[in-house]
Amino acid sequence: RQVKAMLGCDEPIDLVVVYYVGFFDNNAFMAPYHDGRMALCLPIENCHSELYDTMVLAHEMTHVVHAKTSRSKGEWLRPLAVVLMQEGLAMKISQILAPGLDDTMYLSDDVDWFSSCTASKTDIIKGVKAQLANQDSNTLFKFTMGMGTTGKQREAYYVAWVLIEKLHDIYNVKSLAHLSETEVVSLITEKFDLIDGC
Repeated sequence: RQVKAMLGCDEPIDLVVVYYVGFFDNNAFMAPYHDGRMALCLPIENCHSELYDTMVLAHEMTHVVHAKTSRSKGEWLRPLAVVLMQEGLAMKISQILAPGLDDTMYLSDDVDWFSSCTASKTDIIKGVKAQLANQDSNTLFKFTMGMGTTGKQREAYYVAWVLIEKLHDIYNVKSLAHLSETEVVSLITEKFDLIDGC
């Protein structure tokens, strides 16, 4: 209810919750299910703290609600700019609904990763900027799970964090959540230079 209120979603959401045994990597995620429903997939083996678990749930529920408000099917293939918006909103909402964690915890539980990305901020931002409209599997994997242009994992998450902080100064999360994928690509392409270092 809190996520729906923040993102301005009045429609009912039909979802399936899947608890699964994973790889002990804190990898909760959302995925398309069937009949237009989304699956919220949560690993059962991870439990850092009640606050951390609340943050993870808020993050993933934001993806579910955002899929509804943006009329997305939640599919893997989408422009890299859309990934930035999806992850940026999820991190921002989880920070609001589960305050009190170190900022890095809203992106990753690896503080060294965040510091390493910050040290390479300009190069990471330039690498992502050059591929904002790309929506092929190789690009998406490279910037979300693989090694990005600077050889660091999850570069899209780092850029999404920096970008959403800048966009949040101008737009409210509700208006951002209702943009279509086409509108997201246009907005992020236009506003990308707000990020320091690019």
